[in-house]
Amino acid sequence: MKKKYTKILGVGLSLVLLVALGLAAAPVSATTLGWSTVATPSAANGIMVETGEIDFVTMSTDGQIIFAYDNVDTVLWKSTNGGGTWTTTSIGTTLEGNTLVGLAISPDFATDSTIVGATATTVYRSINGGTSFGELATTTLQEYADLDLGNAAITSVAVADYYLGGQPAVAVGVTDTTTDVATTINEGATLTATDTTITVTSSTGFLVDTPAIIGTEKVQVTAIPDGTTLTVTRGYAGTTAATHADGSAITTLVGGVYMFRTDNIAWVDQTVGAYNAYAVAFSPNHQTDGQILAMITDATDGWLTTKFGANIWGADILNCEIGTTSAFTSAVIAFPDDYEWSSNNRVLVGTSGHDEDDVYRVHGADSAGASVSYDLNVNGASTETEVHSIAVSGSIAAPLFLSGRMAPLQSRRLPTRR
Repeated sequence: MKKKYTKILGVGLSLVLLVALGLAAAPVSATTLGWSTVATPSAANGIMVETGEIDFVTMSTDGQIIFAYDNVDTVLWKSTNGGGTWTTTSIGTTLEGNTLVGLAISPDFATDSTIVGATATTVYRSINGGTSFGELATTTLQEYADLDLGNAAITSVAVADYYLGGQPAVAVGVTDTTTDVATTINEGATLTATDTTITVTSSTGFLVDTPAIIGTEKVQVTAIPDGTTLTVTRGYAGTTAATHADGSAITTLVGGVYMFRTDNIAWVDQTVGAYNAYAVAFSPNHQTDGQILAMITDATDGWLTTKFGANIWGADILNCEIGTTSAFTSAVIAFPDDYEWSSNNRVLVGTSGHDEDDVYRVHGADSAGASVSYDLNVNGASTETEVHSIAVSGSIAAPLFLSGRMAPLQSRRLPTRR
């Protein structure tokens, strides 16, 4: 277990610059790379100073456009010169004043001027470079993900041009905020894809007008006639009704990944299953590879998982466990400029909320190999660092890398790897 890296200067978040990532690393926790701390935006002449308090940062692929959001003052900052200077003037209308859980910039920002932000219950999108924002089909998302009843919360948000048709798409990760209720199908036979009345071992704890999950299918409970029966709507939230074996689990865990596409103007459950999703990201090559990634957990463990198009999560690229002692409660995903799933499958992830928080480099592999995570040890091999956000520009061998972390707001450089 690592020693936790705690704050000594009050609430805040600093940006950590990784200056050399192309060095060799050993799995999980055997290397310390060269890092330095830089200051975050504040009102002092619109420049970076050490007293800034920033919760989220996102950067364009060329490294010049950077957006940062301050949840203390609920203000959006923007830099157009790689962080040299910052402004809050004439940006953030409708978005500002909210407490965000995520912020993301379109990989095609130079042409579509799109940035998205999310609160625990609502997604906001700007298509004019951050000047103003509007809500994105709030009612549908809140109903599908059970956000309207306070049973779940958005954790993260991502944006890209969708691989089918090239229309803009937004994805969110969702986590369950209630105690999970579970039972099993007790039909004495296979549940068909058209059955809407399900005999279960016990219906205790289930609620009317709330979703439940059987495998990758989501259903909506519409009535509870007695202690062993659920009446449901099948194939809820854009999932597909399927047959299920007798004894299959039914759970109220409503976390997962949801996607909104401009061409169908609706949110659709991406069927990650009965897992909480703490981060979601589109591949930078999503228009050609159709790839989505998510950081997911169950009650005890956490993984990076991925899917291509309509394929099953974890089928083409194997899931990669992040840490080995407990499940994280917050996570982020970032890609180098040269990411390519088949030849250079390297991504960066950060975690917080478990015993091995840090920045990890993940090497993805198909079924012929094994996906592996490498702990990059921001503050040394024995120190845990809660990572809040990551932005990357450059190749995996030599990236410009900004990592937001819960830490003392001090300017310093960690030892270079020996």
